[in-house]
Amino acid sequence: MVQQDREGSITPERQTTGNEPLSVILDGNPGPSLDLSRSGTFLDKVVVGEIISVTTILQSIGLKEITVDCGDRSYRTVSTSDELQVGMKTAFALLGARLNNNRYVQLQEISGVESHGRLCTAKDLGMKGRDGSVVKFPPHLKNGLRLAELIH
Repeated sequence: MVQQDREGSITPERQTTGNEPLSVILDGNPGPSLDLSRSGTFLDKVVVGEIISVTTILQSIGLKEITVDCGDRSYRTVSTSDELQVGMKTAFALLGARLNNNRYVQLQEISGVESHGRLCTAKDLGMKGRDGSVVKFPPHLKNGLRLAELIH
């Protein structure tokens, strides 16, 4: 079971069996549950990451280079999201991760920047009825913590 805090983040309350839904709040609004019983092992390659830099690289489309600290090392990726801020903790899918839509995260080059992972949206993690909002975690979660460890 996971407890929601006032800022819309998720906080582990106790260990779960992995078959219970993980509830989150996005954008200050109660959101749907993430049903981990259907997620398989893809959560092993999704970790807590802290955004340590955001640099606009293509103003016309709002493309940004993002550096994410995932504990053991930092990764670069790109995004057009306007909600990203230095210090924000989010779900980061490492190369090879399989997301909810059965797409695998692969090394890509976008506008000259190699993208070594993906900032996950609620939809990437199997949350139905949500837009493309990037998942936000509370600041006390350790960088590099596997999402699967939040559940087990």
